Amino acid sequence: GYLQEKFTGNINLNKATNVKLFPVALSNAESEADFNISKNNWNQGTFSIGSSTDGAETQHVIIKIADKIPEIQNLSRLDLIKIDVEGFEFHVLQGLSQTLKKFGPRIIFEYDDNYWLANGQNIRDCFNFLRDLNYILYQITPVGCELIKDPATLVGGNIFCILN
Repeated sequence: GYLQEKFTGNINLNKATNVKLFPVALSNAESEADFNISKNNWNQGTFSIGSSTDGAETQHVIIKIADKIPEIQNLSRLDLIKIDVEGFEFHVLQGLSQTLKKFGPRIIFEYDDNYWLANGQNIRDCFNFLRDLNYILYQITPVGCELIKDPATLVGGNIFCILN
């Protein structure tokens, strides 16, 4: 599909030899979904399941649980996970729970309360999930990182997580 072509082009442009694209979405349950993708949208990272967009193409996507993907199960090392999936970040993290326990990678994920609420996600549940895995969470700010003691204080942006 279009996004795979674009991503592969970026991999080649940057001569990234340690990146492999899997043409699937990740979540905490296996399924399939249709995504509407507009080539004319200035921010193509904001496409979503079932949204209607003028001039959009529909792309059918397989949704998998990361912990069940053989290539992830067979990793010998995992240092960093970056997630930006427009409000489904907690679902992806839940599908990575065994991988997180095994490797304890650093995690960066986006938090946008509008997307999270629209998708039935709760940052407090995510905060507790990660704390139960012994992670400490920080809000990334323009001047560094600020420890998150209470998820109610979070503002939109990127969250950085490291093992305690």
